[in-house]
Amino acid sequence: MKEVETIKALLTAELEGCKALVELLRKEKEYLLNLDVQGIEQVSKEKDSLLLQLRLYDEERERVMARMKKEGKGFNTIKDLCEFTADEELKGLRSKLRSLLQSLKELNEVNRLLIDRSIEHLHQGIEFCKTLGFDPSSKLRVVQREA
Repeated sequence: MKEVETIKALLTAELEGCKALVELLRKEKEYLLNLDVQGIEQVSKEKDSLLLQLRLYDEERERVMARMKKEGKGFNTIKDLCEFTADEELKGLRSKLRSLLQSLKELNEVNRLLIDRSIEHLHQGIEFCKTLGFDPSSKLRVVQREA
């Protein structure tokens, strides 16, 4: 089945993309912990680009699956396809992808918590400034520190 090989190639590409995304989320975590705004911005751009690429792979995989279904040899899920074909490579790709997706979910949750904590610190800082009579909505004057 040519379609199965296409799906395996797409899953392999998705797997590599997810590995890269895991690394980006790890970098993002470090940047968040170090309050490195430029690093966070750079990682954010890289993540956006990578997520777009992953979305395109996913959409192409869905098109191939839909085309297979239309031709009468399709399946609703990759799991169904794995069971039908008994293709060990396909099963391995699916398993690795599921594992990576779990890692992505966990890393994303940690980063979300770090961002939430940073936002809370900002709110507390603003409230502290208000108690000192400083209006945080007024224009701020930027002061550079000497290295």
